[in-house]
Amino acid sequence: MLVILSSSLERGLSVPGLDIAAALPEIRLERLDSTEFKGLMPCYEVVVATREGLTPRLLSEQLKAAGVDHYLKPSGAHIGPRPELSGACSAMREPPAGSERVAFLEPGLGIALPIDAALTAPLLDAAPALQAVDEEQDRWRARTPARSVGAATVGQALRGLRYDGGPVTCTVQAWAVGVSGRPHFGMRDAGLQAPACGSPRIYAEVDCDADLVLLNGAGQAGRFDGPWEPGGPALAPAAWQPALDAARTAAAANGAPVTERWRQRKLSLPDGPARVLELTLQTGEGEWFCGGEDHHAVFVGLVGQDGASRLAPVDITGSALRGVVDSDGDGVFGLHLDEEITGSQRLLGDGGDAALPRAYCDCPC
Repeated sequence: MLVILSSSLERGLSVPGLDIAAALPEIRLERLDSTEFKGLMPCYEVVVATREGLTPRLLSEQLKAAGVDHYLKPSGAHIGPRPELSGACSAMREPPAGSERVAFLEPGLGIALPIDAALTAPLLDAAPALQAVDEEQDRWRARTPARSVGAATVGQALRGLRYDGGPVTCTVQAWAVGVSGRPHFGMRDAGLQAPACGSPRIYAEVDCDADLVLLNGAGQAGRFDGPWEPGGPALAPAAWQPALDAARTAAAANGAPVTERWRQRKLSLPDGPARVLELTLQTGEGEWFCGGEDHHAVFVGLVGQDGASRLAPVDITGSALRGVVDSDGDGVFGLHLDEEITGSQRLLGDGGDAALPRAYCDCPC
C-alpha cells in the first residue's frame, strides 16, 4: 500500500502539500516510477510518503491532520523496469508531431491528419458526447458537422497502401472527434460512461481499408508473397554481421544459453523480389516483460534479390511487422510496426520516424 501525494506524467512536478509533508518529523518523500509496480497505471511519476514504524493508514491520518492532500493505493508487487512500455511512456510524455508523409488508420475512428492544433481546438471544444465504438471501450467517437479542417475537406481523395495488394483510393467521408486508449481494467469493471484513457483528437473518416495512407502521393509499399517461412543466418548479408554480432553479445550478457531463431517472408518491391529476415534472440522462455529476467530481442531487416542489404537490421522488440514501406518514393524502405501491448503504430526508417501513439492506462502484469 502506497501513500501517494502526487501522480503526473511530468517528471519533477511540485504540487501543493509536498513542502508541508517534507517538513513533518521523520517523514520521507520519494519519487517513484509507477510503471515498475504491478498494480499501478504505468508511465506516471508518483510522489509517495513513508515513515519508519508507521503503517500507511496511520501515516495517512497524520497527513490528513496536517492538511496534505493524498490517497492510499495498493501498488502490487514491485517488478522493476518495464522496457516493453518504454516507448509508450515516452510517447505519452512527449507525443510525436504529426508526420507530413503518412497517416495511420485507427480502426473505428479514421486517420489522424497533421493539422494545426489551433484549427482543431474549436471542434474539440464543441464536440458532442463521445460514444464507445468497440466492446472493449478502447475507442470513442463523436462526429462533427465540419466539412473542412485546415486544408483537408470532405470528398478529398488520398492514396492508401495495402500490403496484400496495391494502392487504394481513400476518400474523406466526415470528421469526428475520437479518443483511443486502453483503460485500466478496474475502470472497465466499474462500467465506463466516458473515455477513461487517452486525449481527444480530430480524425478524418475514410471509406477504405488501407494499411497506411500517403499524404504526398509518391510512396509505395512491398507486397507480401506468402506467409512467414523458416530462415537462417546464411541469408543475412555480410554487411549485417557487425550489428548481428553486437546483438548476440548483448544476449549472451544475460548469462544463460542463447536461442537463435530465424524466419523469412518473401515480398515484391517495385523494382523486384526481396525478402524480410527476422532474427529472435532469447534466453530461457524469453520472458522479458513484467519484470521477467530472460533476454528477448527481435531484429528485422530487408534483403534484395541479389542478396544485398536493402534495410539494415532494426530492433523491433515488442512490436509486430505490418509492412514494408517507401513513403516518399525515393527507393528507401522502412518498417510499419504495431506495438503488441499498446496497439500504437510506428514507421521506422524510410527518411524519418512517424508514429500514432495510443494511450495505455492498463496493468498487463
